[in-house]
Amino acid sequence: FQSRFRVNGGIEIQERYGSDPLPAMCAQSACLEIPAAASSLEFRCRTRNPGQLCSIDHVQFYMDISTLSPTFNPTKIPTKSPTSLPVTSSPTPAPTGKPTLSPVTSGPTPSPVPRLDPIEFTNQWMFSYADGEESLIHHDISTIMNFQPSMPLPHDARYEPVDCPHLEAGLIEWNDQNFAPPADGSDILIPPSSSVIIRVGHLISTPESPYGRITIPSSSRLIFDDTGAGGPTIELDTLGITVEGALEAGSSTCRIEGNIKITLHGEYGNTDSVSDRHLSDAAATDMGLKGIFVSNVEGARMDMHGKIYHPTWTRLAAAVPGPASSAPSVRNSELFLQDCVNWPDNGKIIVTTSHVKDTRGYNFNEEATIANSGVQCVVVDGREYGKITLTSPLEHYHHAGEKEYQCEVGLLSRNIVIQGNDRSDPIDDTPLECDSTTSGWTKAPCPDTFLTGLGGHTIVVGQAQGRLRGVEFYRMGMTNVMGRYPVHFHHHDPESGSVSMMTDCSVHRSYFRAISIHDAFNLKVERNTAFDISGHAFYLESGVEEHNYLQYNLAAFVHPINGAQIMPSNVVGNTLQSDTILVPADHSASGFYISNAHNYVVGNAASGGWAGIQFPVLPQPVDPTLRFNGVVPKDRPSLLITGNSVHSSSWFAQNSGAVYEGGSLYWAEDDLESETLIYNAGRVSSKRYTRYTK
Repeated sequence: FQSRFRVNGGIEIQERYGSDPLPAMCAQSACLEIPAAASSLEFRCRTRNPGQLCSIDHVQFYMDISTLSPTFNPTKIPTKSPTSLPVTSSPTPAPTGKPTLSPVTSGPTPSPVPRLDPIEFTNQWMFSYADGEESLIHHDISTIMNFQPSMPLPHDARYEPVDCPHLEAGLIEWNDQNFAPPADGSDILIPPSSSVIIRVGHLISTPESPYGRITIPSSSRLIFDDTGAGGPTIELDTLGITVEGALEAGSSTCRIEGNIKITLHGEYGNTDSVSDRHLSDAAATDMGLKGIFVSNVEGARMDMHGKIYHPTWTRLAAAVPGPASSAPSVRNSELFLQDCVNWPDNGKIIVTTSHVKDTRGYNFNEEATIANSGVQCVVVDGREYGKITLTSPLEHYHHAGEKEYQCEVGLLSRNIVIQGNDRSDPIDDTPLECDSTTSGWTKAPCPDTFLTGLGGHTIVVGQAQGRLRGVEFYRMGMTNVMGRYPVHFHHHDPESGSVSMMTDCSVHRSYFRAISIHDAFNLKVERNTAFDISGHAFYLESGVEEHNYLQYNLAAFVHPINGAQIMPSNVVGNTLQSDTILVPADHSASGFYISNAHNYVVGNAASGGWAGIQFPVLPQPVDPTLRFNGVVPKDRPSLLITGNSVHSSSWFAQNSGAVYEGGSLYWAEDDLESETLIYNAGRVSSKRYTRYTK
C-alpha cells in the first residue's frame, strides 16, 4: 500500500505507522509506503504562529493490483509504441492560422507497470488549531490494511464498503402497496419517521410523466439502492426534491458503484413548450422549483457518494498533433497523460484548447469518448504515463510544452448524474459571435444571446449539510436567476460547512456558474471539473466567504453573460445590474472569482474565461443583507494561494492578466438604500491591502 496525503499550515510533520516513527518535512504533498503490519496513522503537525490552522487532508490509499488474477482488473499491456514521449515542446498556434508541430519521433516500447488503484478517500477532514503546540490526528486504517487479494471485490470495488444506507434493515420499498405514488405531477410526501428506498423497477416516472415534487420530512430519509457496476440505471424524473430529512446515495464510507440519474423538470404537462424559461420568475422565489432544495432544518442533509475516479483531471504528456500534421494519425486518437487514470470505458472527456481566444464562436476545446478497454498505464523512459484511446480522433492541435503549459484533460462522466431536462437549453443560442465595434477586436460574443437557459439546480441552506462526491451535474443553472446554480451553499453555517463538501464532481453545460459559495465557510471544494459554464464558474458570491478550500479544480470554456467586456485600456465604462445581466461582474466571467482572499486557493487550473482567476475589488459585501456587516472584502488578508495555473485567457483585455487583480463591484455610494450593483472591469484605483498572513 501507499498513502498519499497533503499537509497544510504546519512546518513540521511526523507520521507514525504503529510504533515506527518516520519524520518528514511539511510539504504540499507526500507519498509514503505503509508497512504491512500497520493498523493506524498518526499525524503530528506543529504550527508556526499561535492560532494558525494546521490541517491534513486528501488522504488516499493505493494498492498495487497488478499481481491479481485477470478477473481483478489486470494490468493492461500496451500493444502500440507511444510517440513524442517524454513531453516535447511545440509552438502554440496563433488564434488565426494553422497549428504547427515539432517532428514526431518514436519512443521505446513501453512495459507493463504496477497499477495503483485508489482504495478509499478518508471522509475525515482532519484539522485542528494549535498554539505553538503539536496537534495529534489519529486515523484507524486497520480495515484497509487487512484487505487481502483473495477477498471478494463487490462491484469491482477496491475496499470493503461499510455503513451503506441501502443495506440497512427495515427500509420501506418505494413501490410498497401502502405508498407507491403515481407519476402524475402531484406532490409526494415521504411518510414521517420512515426510510424509503428506491430500487430498480420501482419507478414509473418518465420524461413525459415525471413525479411531482417530493418532500422528505425531517424525520424521514429517501435512499437510492446500489445496482453495482454494470447494473441497470435507476432513473428518477421529478419536478424537484425538498429535503428536510435526508437524501442519500451511499455514504462517506460506502461509495455507490451503480448508475443513478435524477432528471429535474420544471412543470408537468405543457407538451407544446420547448423551453422552461417561462418559469424563471417563479424560480426566483421558489427554491424547490426544478431543484433539489436542502432546507435550513437541523439534521437536513444531502449525501451523494459516487464512484472514485482518480485523478478527475490531468494534463497531456504529449501534444495532440491534429489532422494537419505529418504525425501518424493514430496520435489524434491515442492520448498520453501525465497521470495514470482509472477512467471508465465509454466515459466522456474534454481536452482544453491551446488557443488564446476561447469563445463559443472560436471553440477549439474538444469533447470525446473513451473506447472500450481504452485505458492503460505505461512506462516510457522509466516514467509512468496514462494512455487513453478514443472512439474517434480529435480534430485540433492540443499543446503539451516542456517546462511550460500543457492542455488539460478532464473526465466529465460520473455514475451519479443530476441533470436538467431537455427543455433546459437556451433558445437564443445564435449567432455565436458578432462584429466588434472596438478597434483591435474583430469578433466577440454577442449581447442578448444565451440568456434563456433554465436548467436544474441544487441548493443547501443554513444549518443543512451537503456532501457531494463523485456526482455529475449536467444542464444545470438558471441564467440570471439569483441563487439558482448547479451547486449552491447558501448562508451556510460554519459548523455545517466543516462537514460539507463538493469533491470529485463534474459540472458541464451549465447556464449559471459551476458552484456558488455564498456566506459559507470551511467548505471543501476539491478535484472538480467544470466545463462549458456561463458566468463565473467557481464563485465566492458576496465577499464574506472565508476559510474555504478551493483546491485542485479545473475550470474550462467559461462564457461571459450578455457579451464580453472589451478593455482596450486601463479605463472602461461601468456596467449596471439589469434584467440581461443580474450580476454585472459576469460581463468578465472567469474560471475562479475570488472576492475574498482569506481562503485556500491551491493547485487549480483555468483554461479560457475573460480571466482565468480574478480577484475583484469589493469595498463592501455585495449581498444587500450583509452590506453593512463590517467586512471589507478587498482588505482581507490571504491565507494560501499557490500552485494555480492559467492559459488561453485574457483575450478581451489589453492590460489585464490571466490572473487579474482588478475590476470593482460595488453599490452606489451616495445611495445607502440602493439595490443596484455597479461593475467596472478596469484597473480600479481602490487600494487592496491584502497580504499573505505568513
